[in-house]
Amino acid sequence: MHFPFLLMIHLLFVFFIASGNASAEEKKAEKNMSCPLNVPARPQYAPSEIYQNSPFKAGEKAVYAVRYTGIVAGHIYMDVKPPILHKETWHRHFRTEVKSLESYENIYRIHDVMESISDSHDFRIAQFLFKQDEQSFFSNHFWKQKSLVFDHEHCLVTETIRRENKKDKVKSFALIRGAKDTLGMIYYLRTLDYEINIPQRTMVYSSEKNWWLETYPIAKEKVTVPAGEFSATKLKLTTYLGKELQQQGDVYLWIADTPNRPVVLIHGDVKIGSLRFEMTEYVPGIQRIPDHAVTNYARPASLRVVQ
Repeated sequence: MHFPFLLMIHLLFVFFIASGNASAEEKKAEKNMSCPLNVPARPQYAPSEIYQNSPFKAGEKAVYAVRYTGIVAGHIYMDVKPPILHKETWHRHFRTEVKSLESYENIYRIHDVMESISDSHDFRIAQFLFKQDEQSFFSNHFWKQKSLVFDHEHCLVTETIRRENKKDKVKSFALIRGAKDTLGMIYYLRTLDYEINIPQRTMVYSSEKNWWLETYPIAKEKVTVPAGEFSATKLKLTTYLGKELQQQGDVYLWIADTPNRPVVLIHGDVKIGSLRFEMTEYVPGIQRIPDHAVTNYARPASLRVVQ
């Protein structure tokens, strides 16, 4: 049983939506989705152009304290990596680690990793990796790796699940072309312009489903976190499956009104308590990476298994 740390793993907003697998009706509906025949050509970018117009750059690092019902239970480390070559096209690369505090590790140890390879044009997800490495005082060691490869041309996701001493499980699921992933979505939200009371919607793929994420700008506020005081835009996040509200609790996210526009605070109220992510450290990335600096950038070993 991975509680309450399982909530930490799914990051930032995804754990506040309805969890679990899609129902039989939902799976049938997605299987019957039509996949548009016309596939627009994707723009091609040089490595130096990948983050050129983004508020975040390669090398950016942000650390968040995770508070569960007011108590710090662990930290999240979010990194923007150099561009990565995927299917002969340069992509954005994001990596996040979730670690429990050492003081908790006699009861529950967690070291989980998420990696996302995101299209440099519109953030559609190309490849996603989620590794869980956990040990509870009350249960055996738990290790699991889930890798997903996204085929937007054919509206298909191939999921491979690997566990210790078990045969790999491979499944396929329907994908709405252009969908983003939960990790890349956090960075995508930083690129948008917001007007108070004007909502925006974006398609997100997670947990075998295609979701609508609605961001609703509520107010401009002063926010104080361990990393400092910021003027920020407060967003309410709401998730929908089709037209049906799927969320279990209220989720709010604050984006700083600075050139780098980092996410400085996230707060969610759920049935089992409250979760809060407070930025404790922030290091901006490099403004420009020469093409030659990333031409030989190797694909991380952790992602090679899902080539």
